[in-house]
Amino acid sequence: MKTVKRTIGVLLVVFLVMSLVACSKENVSIAVKDKKNPVLSEKSEVYSKFHKVKDAAQETYIYAKADALEKELAITKSKLILKDESIKYSDKEWEICEIYDSVKVKDNTSFDGPVVKGIVDEISEKANKENYIIIIDETIVRIEKLFNSSNKIFKDASEKLATAESDLEKPKQEFKKAQRDAGIISEDLSICKPVIYLYPTSITPISVSLSEPSKIAHSYPKYENGWNVIAEPNGTLVDQNTGRQLYSLYWDGKNYSPTDMSEGFVIKGKDTINFLEEKLAILGLSEKEAEEFIIYWLPKMENSKYVFVNFRTTEEINEYMELNISKTPDTLIRVYMDFKTLESYIDIPEQQLIPVTRTGFTVVEWGGCQIPQN
Repeated sequence: MKTVKRTIGVLLVVFLVMSLVACSKENVSIAVKDKKNPVLSEKSEVYSKFHKVKDAAQETYIYAKADALEKELAITKSKLILKDESIKYSDKEWEICEIYDSVKVKDNTSFDGPVVKGIVDEISEKANKENYIIIIDETIVRIEKLFNSSNKIFKDASEKLATAESDLEKPKQEFKKAQRDAGIISEDLSICKPVIYLYPTSITPISVSLSEPSKIAHSYPKYENGWNVIAEPNGTLVDQNTGRQLYSLYWDGKNYSPTDMSEGFVIKGKDTINFLEEKLAILGLSEKEAEEFIIYWLPKMENSKYVFVNFRTTEEINEYMELNISKTPDTLIRVYMDFKTLESYIDIPEQQLIPVTRTGFTVVEWGGCQIPQN
């Protein structure tokens, strides 16, 4: 009996020892596991942050790429703007319409955010969402394919435009020849006394240039690839090349084509002052600018029995000579007066003038041309 009890006791001791050992191992395992868990958690958090940053970077890249393509297309489109006046001289309207139709195709292909996002979403559904490189690569391929397609349209349109402009040149020259033969224009007819005033809202350096310097006959200060001045709000200018103080920029031009006299005003010469004061105010000239205008033209008009007068539109003036200004004006006023002295009254439709209100940075230019009697 004692032997049995001793045996049972030994077994109990062994059992207890084994239990303690097992518990110890389990605790060690738990401890190790507890030590590993923060590490795994940290890795998971870093991984998550990495993907968030990566996703944001990739999305930014895609939109930046699309924006760059959009700007490139905008530049291409701006080169394909066809001047409306060219239609006057050509019977090739169908080519011009075809060019406009090509431009309209581009208008329906916009590289804005929603379009790009739609492409990304569509590819994301098919691709493994963890494989962002595939998504990006496929997206860029799709965008570039879209761009190349639109670019081809513009390349074709550009070629058609070049052909159309080339074909327009002959009708233009024939039209001008017909005008010369009819005595309407003369190759040595001049646009006289255009002067340019600048009125910025604060003291500002400004560069001014003319689109066709070959037509300039005289200028002051001397025109050398344009004028560079410091302009003050009161109109005072300082020539940056010479340091001289000016109140305007002067030039006059050659090879000018005056109006065809299809509309305008016919006034008595003795009414010139009242007429010009009224009309120049409508067109936006200040009293000081109008005074200089009237003083220059009055001796050429006042002593005539009648005078025909037409004020050219900005579009017509730009066709002859565009004015390029480094800082875009809020208000641009260009007044070119064509006039012809008459021995008797003629009845023509009266020209409708659009009133001008000056706001912000204002640029004013005035000039004119006396149409010869022949």
